[in-house]
Amino acid sequence: MPGKGGRVKLMKIKEKKFVQDAFQRTNFLYQASMSILKNQPENIELVRHYMKSFRDIKEKKVIKISVEMKQSMCEHCNMLLMPGLTSTVRIRDNHRVVVKCLSCNSIRRSNTMKPSTKDQIKNADLNRKKRKKKRQKKKEKMQKKKKESGKNALVAT
Repeated sequence: MPGKGGRVKLMKIKEKKFVQDAFQRTNFLYQASMSILKNQPENIELVRHYMKSFRDIKEKKVIKISVEMKQSMCEHCNMLLMPGLTSTVRIRDNHRVVVKCLSCNSIRRSNTMKPSTKDQIKNADLNRKKRKKKRQKKKEKMQKKKKESGKNALVAT
């Protein structure tokens, strides 16, 4: 009979296999629901069932998924969000994305970075140069003060 260390090691190996198996199943369910939604958009209930199974496995085995996968699922009705078919996407103020699920009408808002333009890059360069000049002026003032305080110390002695 193996000692305790052997049992623990065996359990860790089994856990890794279970997690890897769960990861493969969730990946398959996600890909299957994507292909069904693309090829048969009228078969929404099957997609919802696959996504519900996906979420159940993910929560039971505590699997981390990518941000893209998280953003492509509705949290309320377990639907795969595909723009034009199951969701609408709006862009507000050039940097805010609003995704609305057409099944349950829930809304998800997210921020994106504002696109940088040539003007913004120019302004950043100018600001950098201004800061550099200010630093140089401060440095020169500090050097002058040190020289003056050194002369005053010599005169006092």
